[in-house]
Amino acid sequence: MAAVIHPFAEHMAYFALFAIPLTTISLTRTASLAAFGGYVTFIDIMNNMGHCNFELIPKSVFAIFPPLKYIMYTPSRITKRSAFNASNNTGFRLSHEAGYLIEWQREAINGLIEAAILEAEGKGIKVLGLGLLNQFFVRRNPGLKVRVVDGSSLVVAVVLNSIPAGTTEVVFRGNFNKVASYLALALCRRGIKVGISQKDHYQMLKSKLKSTDDQEKLFLSQTYSHKNWLPRRVMSAWRIAGIVHGLEGWNVNECGNQIFDIDKVWEAALRHGFTLNKSFT
Repeated sequence: MAAVIHPFAEHMAYFALFAIPLTTISLTRTASLAAFGGYVTFIDIMNNMGHCNFELIPKSVFAIFPPLKYIMYTPSRITKRSAFNASNNTGFRLSHEAGYLIEWQREAINGLIEAAILEAEGKGIKVLGLGLLNQFFVRRNPGLKVRVVDGSSLVVAVVLNSIPAGTTEVVFRGNFNKVASYLALALCRRGIKVGISQKDHYQMLKSKLKSTDDQEKLFLSQTYSHKNWLPRRVMSAWRIAGIVHGLEGWNVNECGNQIFDIDKVWEAALRHGFTLNKSFT
């Protein structure tokens, strides 16, 4: 099963939205136990089906009856964290979990993450994928047998291999995280110019590039960005990375400032049958 930690305000927003049909039939005096029970059961089934990481409904069904996608929630309807324009100038915006950025929620979320890691350790699980919100616990507990994978290397590899041939310039905006940093550095080393929207990020990246030629690939810039939805039967690289890590039996962590070999994880993902979705290239 797949899940994420949502801020309390988001839970309240979901509650308000899901309550609209029940409130409507109550106000119009058309409510019944069957209506309430049926609606709650449907929402619960859709929520579980959407997080089971398995497509129960064939793609052909949605092709025959397209409106079905508006009333069913499936595993592949996941928001893509970053998207780019397929042109010679490419723009990125990398997002963060909103709840984790709120100071008073961070300690509680960290507690849940640590509990999940310890539970996985106790059950003998070999690989645990937790995304980017697991930066410090593994460092404080070097004796853990479970390997924590945030998927950063595969995310970088996917983006690098998705950029159209002939691209000469990529522009980043927004706050930088681990993935954005390694992606920008990899692009510079591949001879692609990289625009950075914030001066402090620009200086930080420039200090990490050894050669003058690579440093000259960086420049300060401003641009726009947008998000896309992942299409059906498409999984995020963050999740695929954990699967590949387990299939390959790699006995290393990828979290905090650590990042796995980008080319190695890319080749392994292809070898296990994962391919790029051409609609993003």
